[in-house]
Order: sequence, then structure tokens, then C-alpha cells
Amino acid sequence: MLLITGLVILWVKAPDLYRAKDGAAQATATTRGGILTVAAAVIAAAAAGAGLYFTARTIRLNQQALLETQRTNREADHRGRLALEETQRANREADRRDRYAKAIEQLGHDKAPVRLGAMYSLERLAQDNLELRQAVVDVLCAYLRMPFKAPQRHEPTTELPAEGRENASSSDAIDRELERNTAEELLVRQTAQRLLAAHLHCPPNTPGLNAQAIEASPQVDFWPGISLDLTEASLVDLDLWGLSVTYARFVRATFSGHAEFGGAIFFGDAGFGGATFSGDAEFGGAIFFGDAGFGGATFSGHAGFGGATFSGDAEFTEATFSGHAGFTGATFSGHAEFGGATFSGDAGFTGATFSGRAWFFGATFSGHAVFDNSATFCKDVVFTRATFSGDAGFTGATFSGHAEFGGATFSGHAAFTRATFSGHAAFTRATFSGYAVFTRATFSGRAWFFGATFSGHTAFTGATFSGHAAFTGATFSGHALFGGVTHSENVVLESVRVLRINDRDLDRKWPDGWTVRPDADADADDPTRGTLVRGGSGL
Repeated sequence: MLLITGLVILWVKAPDLYRAKDGAAQATATTRGGILTVAAAVIAAAAAGAGLYFTARTIRLNQQALLETQRTNREADHRGRLALEETQRANREADRRDRYAKAIEQLGHDKAPVRLGAMYSLERLAQDNLELRQAVVDVLCAYLRMPFKAPQRHEPTTELPAEGRENASSSDAIDRELERNTAEELLVRQTAQRLLAAHLHCPPNTPGLNAQAIEASPQVDFWPGISLDLTEASLVDLDLWGLSVTYARFVRATFSGHAEFGGAIFFGDAGFGGATFSGDAEFGGAIFFGDAGFGGATFSGHAGFGGATFSGDAEFTEATFSGHAGFTGATFSGHAEFGGATFSGDAGFTGATFSGRAWFFGATFSGHAVFDNSATFCKDVVFTRATFSGDAGFTGATFSGHAEFGGATFSGHAAFTRATFSGHAAFTRATFSGYAVFTRATFSGRAWFFGATFSGHTAFTGATFSGHAAFTGATFSGHALFGGVTHSENVVLESVRVLRINDRDLDRKWPDGWTVRPDADADADDPTRGTLVRGGSGL
């Protein structure tokens, strides 16, 4: 613009530039010609620039239009794909719902093959659809919770008259039909059990403690994060070896045949309260991270808990063990509750560790009760009013807390050889009918045997009493050996009754400073009864 303005001014002023010179007109014309040439060039350049500008602008607008068209097309394609995917998802969801509903309906079919097919359909749905897994497990558990009882057979015990044989034949046919239906239903139920076991078993080459950390996938058969609810279920020959679940409820369930839970891991609470095990029950090596509830459970066969780990409380209150109960090497980190439990067979707790309170109040041991070989009670243990009909073995056991055996009854031999009592040991009014052996036992705290009755062989030979040891009111009928007692000065035998003091077949050795003084008022039943006194003359 400035250039054009300058050219215009130069055009106007050109005559004045050459007015005083010769040839001014020609010079002016020449100058103005040059101005026109420059102006023409400027105008041409401006026109070319304008053309370039408008061309570039057109290209840019076209590019923007193209980009906008492409963006619009992409958005349309995306919306189309989303709509297609949503339609496909809706179709799959509808198909899944239809298959699920159909399978659920078929579970109630009267034909066993149809019910079997329904279970496999549900299993396939759950394998492919992660969100359905817990629901399918719940359905299978609900099926197993339905009542299942074998029909009663009514077989005649005597020969029927001729007129009744036709009715008997009809009854037999009905019984055979019931048996067939029962056998088919058993097959269906055991299929449900196997499907659960197949998908809840810890995967191979995976440590059991890591199983729940596995990412769920249709390509992996194991289903992590599953809970079981088999409350009051009827289960036959259940095999859940290596099971890995979060929570499990088998409350009041009935286990017919063998029940296998060996190596199972329960990451939450496991409830078996009131359950009935008709056959053997195997929980060897099982791990219970939450509370384990077996209160009121009935074990008719062998109950195997050897090497099991109870990280929470273990509840066996009022449980009944008809066969052998094996807890060898078991670890109880929380409270171990066996109050009122009944052990009809042998009870083995060899090498078991009780880190929390061990409660056996009122428990009944009809067979041998074995707590030998380093059974460890880290806190208080209570066997108050417990009954040991067989031998009770606590040889080498360690009692770090208080040990309460008050009112306990030992009908067989009671062995506490080399047992260690770090806290108080109370055997107040306990009854020992067989051998009572405390040889080389160590009592670091108080030892109370007030009113205890020792009818058989009693041995405290080499025992150590670091605290006060009171036998006041106790009764000794058989052998009584206190030889080699360490810290015998802490042993108090005031008012201890000794029967049959003149029986030469009885071997008796009392702590230093104690003797037997015959009772002046001995009755006819035992005219040789005496009382232990400190010092003085006696036997």
C-alpha cells in the first residue's frame, strides 16, 4: 500500500522534478513510464499473491471439510460398531439367560439324564461367564441341600399265603422302581459334587496358599473367590481333597461314606457345626484361616485332623468321636474348644501345639488319650471334670500357662513323666484309679493336689517343685514314691490320708521330713489307716 502511494505521489510530482531542465517533458514521460511499469509489476505481484492466498485458503477449507467428513464417518462407524456390539451383547445375554433359565428348569425334571445335562450346561455357562460362577455354585449347592433319603425296604419275614403273593409282587415292583430312582438321583448328586470338586481344587503346580490369587479366566478351570453353602446337605462319598474356597458352610450336613477334605484350604470361616459323618472324615493337612466350627458334630468313623492348621478358633464343643480321633501334629493358633466332647475311641494329640487356650472341660475320653511327645500348651489348658477311662498320656508335654485338671477322673494310667508345668498346675479332687506317674515332672508354679485320690501306683520320683506343692486332704491307697524330689521343702502333705499302712507289699517313700502316723480312730474297713505328719515318730 505504501509503495502504491509513493508511486502516485511520484507520478504527480514528476513534472516538477524536470521543470528547470532541458527535455523536461521527455524526462517526465520517461519517469511516468517507469512508474507505470513498476505499478504494473506491483499489481501483477499483488494479483498473484491474492491468487495464491485464495488457492491456499480453498485447499485448507477443502482439507478441513475432508477431515470433518472423515471424522463424521469415523464417529458413524464407531456408533455402528457400538450398536452392533451392544446388539451382539444383548443377544448373548439373552441367550445366556435363556440357557441358564432352561438349565434351572431342567434340574427339576423327573428324568435323571435331563438333570445331568442341566448340570453340565450350567457348568459350561459358568466356565465361559465369570460373573455366573458363584450363582452356578449356589444352584449346585441348593440341589445338594434338597432332601435325599433311601427308601425303606419292606421285605416279608415269613412265607405269604397264596392270596397275598400278587400284592407282594406289586410291592416288590414298587420297591425296585424306588431303588432305581434312588440310584439315578445318587448319580446326579455325585455329579454335582464332582463338578464342584473339579473347579474348586487347587490347580496343579500352584501352591495352595496362592490359589485364590489366580486371575479368573475361561481358560483356567479353577474358580477363585467361591464360597460354599451346603447347610443341611446330603452328601455321599464327598471328595474335596485340595479344596480352595473363601468361606464354607456344612452346618448340619450329612456325610454318608467317606468325606475327604485332606489338604483343603479355607480362607474364611468354615462351619461344620452339627454335621454328621457316617464314615471316615479326613481333614489331614487342612488349613483353616478363619474360625473352624465343628461344635456338636458327630464322627462315626475315623476323624483325621493330623497336621491340620487352625489359624482362628477351633470349635469342637460337644462333638462326638466314635472312632479314632487323630490330631497328631495339629496346630491351634486360636482357642481350641473341646468342652463336653466325647471320644469313644483313642484320641491322639501327639505333638499338637495349642497357642491359644485349650478347653477340654468335661470332655470324656473312653479310649486312650495321647498328648505325648512334646504336645505344647502355650496358654491355659482346662481339663476340669474331664473323664479318662483309658490311659491318659502327657509324657513330655509342656504346659506354659495354667494347667487345670480339677475334678478330673483317671480310670486308667495317667502318665505325666517329664511334663513341664510353667504356670499353676491344679489337680484338686482329681481321681487316679490306675498308675499316676509324675516322674521327673517339673512344676515351676504352684501345684495343687488338694483332696486328690491316688488308688493305684503313684510316682513323683525325681519331680521338681519350685513353687508351693500342696497335697492337703489327698488319699494314697497304693504305692507312693516321692524319692529324689527336688525342693521337697515346698511339698505340703498336711492331712494326707494313707491307707493300708501295714501292707508290706506296698512301696512308699515320702519326702524328707514326713512320716505316717497311724490313726487312733481307724474304722473297721481299714484299721491300718494313717495320716502324714511333718517330723515326729511314725512309719
